[in-house]
Amino acid sequence: MRNVAAGLRLLAGGIIVLASLTLALYAGRVEAVSPGESGLPPTSLLAWLPWAALAFLVLFMLAWRAFHGRCSENDTTSAKLTGQASTDMAVAYAQHTGKPTKDSTDDNETFSPEQFQSAVERHFLNCRKQSSYLALSIVAIDNFEPLADAIGQAAAGERLHQTALSLNSLVLGQGGVFAGPRTDERAHYLALLPNTDPDRALQVSEDIRMAVEDLGYDNPLPPHRTMTASLGLAVMVPDKRMPQKALFNAANQALMRSQQLGGNRVEVEMIDSRPDQ
Repeated sequence: MRNVAAGLRLLAGGIIVLASLTLALYAGRVEAVSPGESGLPPTSLLAWLPWAALAFLVLFMLAWRAFHGRCSENDTTSAKLTGQASTDMAVAYAQHTGKPTKDSTDDNETFSPEQFQSAVERHFLNCRKQSSYLALSIVAIDNFEPLADAIGQAAAGERLHQTALSLNSLVLGQGGVFAGPRTDERAHYLALLPNTDPDRALQVSEDIRMAVEDLGYDNPLPPHRTMTASLGLAVMVPDKRMPQKALFNAANQALMRSQQLGGNRVEVEMIDSRPDQ
């Protein structure tokens, strides 16, 4: 549409130029006459008008070809810049979430908790400026070490990876940042939910808990028949008085409480960062 509009403007300009030239040539051919005498015969003007129109058409076609070539060049350059910008955004996205770009071939680095901290710092600062909520949910597979011993380390690792894929899609769909798994004694994942109020954060955490259970991985160990997860959720409004580690400490406390209460549940820890009255 932009090229068509520019072409129409070029055509309009050409018509104006042709009309101006016609008037100028006509005025130059008109001879001074006395009152009562006729001016230039009409046939003398009509004789050169076709040649002027032909010259205008040739010039217009040459200008149009040059204009079209310039537009094509600009579109190609714009497409290249857009593609480069998309690639840069994908790389930045991968740096914050640990999810590789389409060109990546290293499946072992699909989820990187080490890169999670940079996203926490960024969202912590943004939520502090906006005085909005920031939520962190720590997801731990229940009784992971005994489960891994029962089904084998390789099978347990595959479960962790598939669980991460499922939870990553869920968290990203809610505008959050996901990382994990951490293959420690708890086999846990991290889900950061910026600009999310406590009720919504709790609902997302419940969805995460249900997503783990809905995967349907069998659990040979009591009390659960399927693989489940415990979640510790911490919610705060960041301010200058509260360090980032307070969010992680509160989420860890909530997680331990969830595990002590039998697992397969979400426990919440609210951090009161309001100034003292």
